[in-house]
Amino acid sequence: MSETDLTDEAQEPERLVINYPGPIPGFKYPIQMVFCGNCSLPLEYCEFQPNYVECKRWLEKVLPQEFEKLGQRKGKKSVTIVAGLASYDVDLSEARKVFAQRFSCGCSVTEEDEVTIQGDFVEDVIAFIKERWKEIPEEELEDIGEIKVRK
Repeated sequence: MSETDLTDEAQEPERLVINYPGPIPGFKYPIQMVFCGNCSLPLEYCEFQPNYVECKRWLEKVLPQEFEKLGQRKGKKSVTIVAGLASYDVDLSEARKVFAQRFSCGCSVTEEDEVTIQGDFVEDVIAFIKERWKEIPEEELEDIGEIKVRK
């Protein structure tokens, strides 16, 4: 190794310069976060907690104006309901697992003969049922359309 090679290695590494533009116009600083008194998370995350109902009660009681905003934030969420599988001796627990795995979503057995899949998968579910459970006649599979549910 030459003497010039040794001096090149000893040089200071380059520094990363981040160009921070400063405060964003229109924001009030410092930014204040509101946390739930029930689950201790920011209000936006309460809906993902198992005790969401308790969080909503707390919010309605303590911060009614935030509770009103919570109702306005909700978007239109779809679920696909599959009913009648038990009539063909299909194990609903197994069907729930298979649907959840196939469509990469949440899925639950909600009633005696009903599986609820989170998301709009109607056509895919019908095709999958034809493929997976051949004992179910094709003419028995139908899309009954959208049903609006009031909460």
